[in-house]
Amino acid sequence: MTEADEKYAVQRRVGYSFQGTLNLFAKPIHPDYIPRAMSEKSTSQTSHWLSELPFTKVNYALFLVGIFVIALGYILMATGELNSVQSLSLSPVVLLIGYLVIIPVAIMYRGSEKKSVNR
Repeated sequence: MTEADEKYAVQRRVGYSFQGTLNLFAKPIHPDYIPRAMSEKSTSQTSHWLSELPFTKVNYALFLVGIFVIALGYILMATGELNSVQSLSLSPVVLLIGYLVIIPVAIMYRGSEKKSVNR
C-alpha cells in the first residue's frame, strides 16, 4: 500500500480532509485524482474571456432598453401626484413591463444561429 493510499484510507475512516479539518459530509478525494484532473485541462486552447461571453449586442441593447423603461417607471412615479393615475397605475405597469418582460427577454434571447449547409 502506497503512502497516498494510506492517507486516503485514514481519511475515509476518520473523515478528515486534506487540510486537517473535520468534514463529515464530503466524499473523500483520492490524492492521485487531483493532479490528473488538473492536467486534463488543455492550455493550448486558451482564448480571450470576452469571446466566450454568452450575450450578444442584441442582449445588451435589450438590457439597456429595460434599464431605460425601469428608470422611466420610477420617474413617472416620482413626478405624479400622490393619488394620481400616473403614480398608482401607470408607473407600476411600466415597472412591471421593465422588470418582468424586457430584462428577462434580454437575458434569455438567443439570436438565430447561422447554419452552414454543405452541399
